[in-house]
Amino acid sequence: EDLQSCGISEEIANKVELMVEEAFMIVKEHNKKTVDAVCTIMVYDNAVRLITRDNGKVFDITQINSELKSLRHYVAARLMETNKENAYLTTISFNRNSFMWEF
Repeated sequence: EDLQSCGISEEIANKVELMVEEAFMIVKEHNKKTVDAVCTIMVYDNAVRLITRDNGKVFDITQINSELKSLRHYVAARLMETNKENAYLTTISFNRNSFMWEF
């Protein structure tokens, strides 16, 4: 609802919401311990960017297409195909993933 109040279509808002859920569930699957995580959503004139950060094991979620292990991995890979940009960066003790959809 918040994204739609910013002028984001329901289709894009649903993709962002699903990517948040899938990304954090994949992070949870890759870690056998409690992981701290946050996400940021930025709305631009013609795009929306989702940035997730976690302090779990280092792995590049944007390359998940190469290791389709489950339906969750498949869904995340297909969501990444529909957006403009995917990026992965490690910072001090955090994994950072960025996804952008244009509208």
